[in-house]
Amino acid sequence: DLSLCKNNFNIRWISFKDADLGSNVIIKVLDALNRKRVRILNLRNNNLSNDIMYNLNTFLLNNQTITDLDLSDNSYINTWGLKMAISGLKSHPNLKILNLSNINLNKSGQIIASLLNENKIIAKLKMKNCRLSMKDIELMSKELSKKDCSLLYLDLSKNKEIGDLGLEKIGKFISHNKNLKHLGLDDLNINIKNYLPIFQSIYKNKNIESYSFNMNKDLPLK
Repeated sequence: DLSLCKNNFNIRWISFKDADLGSNVIIKVLDALNRKRVRILNLRNNNLSNDIMYNLNTFLLNNQTITDLDLSDNSYINTWGLKMAISGLKSHPNLKILNLSNINLNKSGQIIASLLNENKIIAKLKMKNCRLSMKDIELMSKELSKKDCSLLYLDLSKNKEIGDLGLEKIGKFISHNKNLKHLGLDDLNINIKNYLPIFQSIYKNKNIESYSFNMNKDLPLK
């Protein structure tokens, strides 16, 4: 009943996780929630497509209280959809957590870089299994290397397309980023010869508190 959303101005947290509602229903939900003081919005695994992203952009521009947005596991959203919502994401004053995992964001490096350049509030970015390429990582690493990068948590796991050169770019931004606390690099299928530079970068960066290399089968660690 969408009237519950329209008439309740005290809603702070709303989750449709794994509801598989589809874009048409979620568009109506966003309209009902417009100008409410929602802080957490979980739209994970709802069979959403790029069609919703324009509406999401408008929602974000009108709802400045959102701190946590989960769009993960919506496989029909891609780089073009992210581009449609980027102005709302870049200008948002309170968005601290953004989950884009399991969305095809191949060739989105420049878009993510612009997000990191303009939004200095986001502290946790999950991009697990987004089909990021080496070029995407290269474009992102320029922003991730800056001293004013706000990210404390970054998950790039399962992006097997980044390759060994992409891993090299990751090593470089680790060396310069002094704010990052956690880095997820699980299941990257990378060449064993490139592990050492990453570990050297992490060792030199005393600010990193935890990192994850699970399911990298060639890694000479237990």
